[in-house]
Amino acid sequence: MEYLGVKLKVNKSLLFFALAAWIGLDAYLISGNTVVIKLIVYGAFICVFTSGLFSKKIDTQLFGIVFLIISFYFHIPGEGSLNNIIGFGFIPLSIVFFLTEESKCILYKYFKLIFVLSLIPGLVIYFLDVSGVSIPYTDITVFEKRQIGEANFVVDYIGFMGNTKQLISNTFSFYRFEGMYNEPGVVGTLSALLLVVSQFEIKSWENKVLIVSGLLSLSLAFYVILLFHFLLSSSNIKHYMIFLASIIVVVNLPITKHYLADRFKIDNYTLKGDNRVSDDFSFLYTQDIDNGDVYNKIFGLGSDAHAKKGYNVSSYKQLIYNKGYLGIILIISFYLIYIYKHLRSTKLRLIMLIVLLSIYQRPEVMTLFFTVVFAGGISLMNNQSEKMYQLNIS
Repeated sequence: MEYLGVKLKVNKSLLFFALAAWIGLDAYLISGNTVVIKLIVYGAFICVFTSGLFSKKIDTQLFGIVFLIISFYFHIPGEGSLNNIIGFGFIPLSIVFFLTEESKCILYKYFKLIFVLSLIPGLVIYFLDVSGVSIPYTDITVFEKRQIGEANFVVDYIGFMGNTKQLISNTFSFYRFEGMYNEPGVVGTLSALLLVVSQFEIKSWENKVLIVSGLLSLSLAFYVILLFHFLLSSSNIKHYMIFLASIIVVVNLPITKHYLADRFKIDNYTLKGDNRVSDDFSFLYTQDIDNGDVYNKIFGLGSDAHAKKGYNVSSYKQLIYNKGYLGIILIISFYLIYIYKHLRSTKLRLIMLIVLLSIYQRPEVMTLFFTVVFAGGISLMNNQSEKMYQLNIS
């Protein structure tokens, strides 16, 4: 690995911690192995904690302490045991912000590499499958309630999943790419965020994998983030017009229109594509938050309250329902101040705001992988271009 042009040995502690962050994505191959996941996360935390990688700068320590407090607040349960506090742990989540800038950059690059490598086998199987090559598979009929409710079953291709709700044209058929993850949106959103941080450096082989994966996921988030980034970054009108025309064509193709263009339609005064919450949860949110008492509005109903009531939600409303308006104000304020203090370029600040806006449809701001992408990405952007951090694990 190189840092500021100087070759460094592989840091096994940070590599282990990056693996722990990747595990937080809940890939199918390890999904449900709670004990193993916790052991890896805490093992990685201990390795980093004892490795002497913490920054001695006062402002870095201050940001770390503030995030530690916010993380503790987010892990306080509304009722029941303290499992959320001592179980998965708010301390490993916060450690990223205590690291040196160099360590954050290296941690980010390890995480990105692991994620990219996890996509490649799935892409190989994907292209073989859509090309008509017969591959052994097993139906997964109870993987996720949301998918079952849409008759949108998934299959297991040797550990790398495929979505059986195919998109069909007159000449061929294919499906939304999701690799080993539980939905295409995970692949699309994270690929887009990693590309944003790298400022879409298409010469990088890692970014080429991310671009292909994001495009094939047909994730609306991927295309929207892609569009926002280009609007902020492009100064060439010709390139801008070509890119915009390409996006319009792609989202309106017969085989992609349902997942992209149609989701921008207005239905009953709401955006048709805003499918982040169910009608049942919307009713519950209105009952407990909008029409609830002041305490619920401010503090919410407790950590993971939505899950305890049986709802699988992927919206900013999840944060408000669980930890109230205080919770979402605390975490967004922290990230905004962090962006302002660590990035001097207005352009880079706007780019990182795109990353933060992903909260709207994927509220993963209190997860280990998000803190790695956010803090590590900012350190990378703030110091040097991504070319200065090429990994060398041979």
